[in-house]
Amino acid sequence: MRRWARQACFQMWVLWATSFTVLAGETPLTIATGAWPPFLDESRADKGALSKQVSDIFLKMGYRVEIQFLPWKRAYLLTKSGELPASFAWFWTEKRAGELLVPNVSLRSFRYTAFYRKDRFPEGINQPLTNLDEVAGSRLKTIGIVGYWYIDALEAAGASLHKVGNSEQAYKLLLIGRNDIYLENMEVGFWEIEQYLGAEAVSQFGTAGDIPAGELYVMFSPAH
Repeated sequence: MRRWARQACFQMWVLWATSFTVLAGETPLTIATGAWPPFLDESRADKGALSKQVSDIFLKMGYRVEIQFLPWKRAYLLTKSGELPASFAWFWTEKRAGELLVPNVSLRSFRYTAFYRKDRFPEGINQPLTNLDEVAGSRLKTIGIVGYWYIDALEAAGASLHKVGNSEQAYKLLLIGRNDIYLENMEVGFWEIEQYLGAEAVSQFGTAGDIPAGELYVMFSPAH
């Protein structure tokens, strides 16, 4: 592990723990992320709220960040290999912590909910959905995206799980009644429904449960 990554992680911890002013100088730095509107959105001037947060943090460390939007898997692999020094925003997993350098502080915590079609559950979903074990135990036909943070835990718990490649497929499966629920952050979910299915479709969906998803991090390449 090289000095830059250790120093960057330490400085991130310091910036959360203290009130530092902007350091002199703005060294350019390219870091990667993937699309996750509205929090990570290449089409917006600020690239989304999480992009702005990361840019502000690195500016205080003396770096002017250029955010490169890539497919999520490529962003991760380029960071792991050292071609890029860092990427965000990743949920902590044991595998990621073993391959990348993770700061002691996160960007923010996230929570997920279960999206469902209201006409499929006219009285709502009354089963408790406060963690992944309860989702699995509910026996609701659950849609999950390959590679997402919850997949391994749901499979281990014996969930009735239908895996798809992206969120657009997930909402379309809900719309045609093939499955019961899809797990996503509430703000992201309603944004995606409007984008993929149209504004008129938003009112057709409800949400149930409040599931902690964990902390999101900037993760650094150990090669830097």
